[in-house]
Amino acid sequence: MYNKEMKIFTDAMIHKLRLNQKKGGWENKSLPELFDKLRGEITELEEAIGGGNYIEILLEAADVANYAMMIAWNVTRGAILGDDNVTD
Repeated sequence: MYNKEMKIFTDAMIHKLRLNQKKGGWENKSLPELFDKLRGEITELEEAIGGGNYIEILLEAADVANYAMMIAWNVTRGAILGDDNVTD
């Protein structure tokens, strides 16, 4: 039902992750640091919406989604991986 939209959006997310690969992973980032980055990306998304550039809006929304994914993964990875010793 949402295959086209999901493909476009996840492609944008992957594109942004690849562009920022040099910054390293997020597994060892603290939650406060990731939340600060997420807030910054939300501000950038709001600015992009104000500018009306649809590509920029998509890419900034992908950044927001990526930081949300990083937060979710860092919080839940122990349960998902079956390793209760994995912590933030």
